[in-house]
Amino acid sequence: MPAIASNVAVPLAGLVDTAALGHFSTATDIGAVGLGAAVISTLFWIFSFLRAGTTSLVGRALGSGDKSGAVRHVQRAGALAAAMSVAWLILMWAVVPAILHLLAPEGPARDAALTYTLIRGLSLPALLVTLIVAGYFIGAKNTRVPLVVASVQAVANIVLDLILVGGAGMGAAGAAWGTFGSEWIGAALAVVLLWRRLEPAQRVTLRDWRDATLRRGWGHSRASTARSWDAPRCSRPW
Repeated sequence: MPAIASNVAVPLAGLVDTAALGHFSTATDIGAVGLGAAVISTLFWIFSFLRAGTTSLVGRALGSGDKSGAVRHVQRAGALAAAMSVAWLILMWAVVPAILHLLAPEGPARDAALTYTLIRGLSLPALLVTLIVAGYFIGAKNTRVPLVVASVQAVANIVLDLILVGGAGMGAAGAAWGTFGSEWIGAALAVVLLWRRLEPAQRVTLRDWRDATLRRGWGHSRASTARSWDAPRCSRPW
């Protein structure tokens, strides 16, 4: 269930936005959010490997009793997420308009979809943080925290949509800002819960970004994988 909640968080946000606009806005805004939500869900799906990868590495480290190593994997995932976020925040201003230009004719709906998608795109760093934390907890066999984060994020999305779309009448842009806010709320909650669940020694490790093992670990996993493939296999007794 937590893994499912993490995977459907982005498309679910689009459905909430569409539902809010269906009650409080125009057909143009509904069409714009439907298109924008489909685009942003597809683009953000590319980054979903971060949760599965973190889960695998953290589970392996904790299974061998290496609690500090598990935190190092979270740090490496965070560094990768930061690099991808910077690249995305630079490229999205060209990528998103190009995609919408192919998918929709020129007009108010496409303009509103562009605004919606670009605002939603600003929340990618928050999404990646949430994926990393969910990956850590699932790897640690704690499935409650990711579910709590996903639930709080969904409720926040509904509340913010009601305020910005229903109350302020901001249309598609209001729905986008509501989802943006809910995703950052979810990321902040995820970080707080991770920090509170870590042991004191793990917190010290998490604060240390200059340790040599943090840099060497990028190649260590690949080397270990290569050795496992090169190792001689046991012959069958028959």
